[in-house]
Amino acid sequence: MGAILRDECIENLIYAQESMNEWIPMTEYEVIFEASEKSDIADKVAQNEETANKSVGFVRKAINAVIALIKKLYEAIKDFIFRCTMNGEERKAFNDFKEAMSLDPSLKNKKVTVQDFRKINAEYDNLINEIDKAIRDVKSNEEHPVDHLVKKVTDFTKRTATGVSAIVAAETAVRMAESNVETAKLLRKALKDDEGIMRSLSNSLGEKDALKVKRKIDEASKRTLLYRLKAKVIGHKYESLGECIKSVISTLTHEGYRDLSKIKDAKKSLKDDKKDGRITKEEYKKTNGGP
Repeated sequence: MGAILRDECIENLIYAQESMNEWIPMTEYEVIFEASEKSDIADKVAQNEETANKSVGFVRKAINAVIALIKKLYEAIKDFIFRCTMNGEERKAFNDFKEAMSLDPSLKNKKVTVQDFRKINAEYDNLINEIDKAIRDVKSNEEHPVDHLVKKVTDFTKRTATGVSAIVAAETAVRMAESNVETAKLLRKALKDDEGIMRSLSNSLGEKDALKVKRKIDEASKRTLLYRLKAKVIGHKYESLGECIKSVISTLTHEGYRDLSKIKDAKKSLKDDKKDGRITKEEYKKTNGGP
């Protein structure tokens, strides 16, 4: 766990792990048949119960830290989607450009340089899928190794900062931005699902069976770590996604496109017309010239 930035979740998982070092291995026969007859066996059972309770407390704190992180990411993505889809100055300019393309098809093929998220999206999804598989494996076998994913996630998030610069047609850039907003919505849903799973995991830690409690703690600790890693990847993916969306919108609205001023002038000349500002191709050409 030392390969990842130490935060509240990781710290508590380390404490839980250290607490479980005090766990005394016992056979099924000792727990079932001898605990009520031999005081030394009963003492071991009692010590294990105290150890388990202490460790469960740390794991639950780690889970709560992951839930808090998930909620923070969820709200950040929610706010970002709101800004991307509601009427703001930049969004209005973006919509104006889309309308300009519908009036002047030649704009669709204008070449623009933007950050293309598609080139790294598969890498993010592959890593998230690998973490999801590990979560399933740990659920069926608490001894399944996960440490390699800690290093993999850390290295990946250091290396992958944002999309790759690409030259695309303006029409493609518009579709990219709108597709990326939909991807952000899917990320938000995934976070909400994971929050529910983490709450269920916390509730399941009330296991009292002395033969099962250590296994349950080991499983919960690893699953909590994996969900922490997954949240880290999703958070990084959201940041990269956001940068790509902003890159497209900024490129199409803030780099001196005369075409935007054309459509604004056309709209202004028709402001008294009862069409709610919508104009036809013929009216656009009449206002701005052209065949």
